[in-house]
Amino acid sequence: MEIDDLEKRYTALYGPEPTAAGAVEEIERALSLKLPNDFRDISRFYAGGIIGGISLNAISAFGPATNIVEETIRLRTAVGLPQDMLVLGELSESIIVMGTDRRNDSPVVIWCDSTDVRNLTDLKNLRSPHTWNSYSDFFDFVLREDEDERRSAHVLE
Repeated sequence: MEIDDLEKRYTALYGPEPTAAGAVEEIERALSLKLPNDFRDISRFYAGGIIGGISLNAISAFGPATNIVEETIRLRTAVGLPQDMLVLGELSESIIVMGTDRRNDSPVVIWCDSTDVRNLTDLKNLRSPHTWNSYSDFFDFVLREDEDERRSAHVLE
């Protein structure tokens, strides 16, 4: 997926909403991990929040909004979330995480049932997760959901 295409599509819907300068590096330091390049690139125009009807955590290490660092640390403590995973979002019955250490061609983004969060240490134990091989593929998916929803709303008018 081309980052330039994602940026054009996103900014056409919302305008640019970049992550604060230095936030990606703060996240890496706070969580002791290295974020994928496409995550870094997308953070230049997307800082987290609602997209495709899904509320994703703020790409931030702190703040009043629910953010990636605090939620990742909370789940590391509460359920033993693997150290190489980042919590992108939590919905009422599910969780979206991003693995930062590609081992054995594992997916980068995993959307699974919230009861499966303890199984993230061994991905073959997950029950029917949705997966993407890159953050940009996941971002394309949620962006398409948003675009489709807007088209449907326009047709109904």
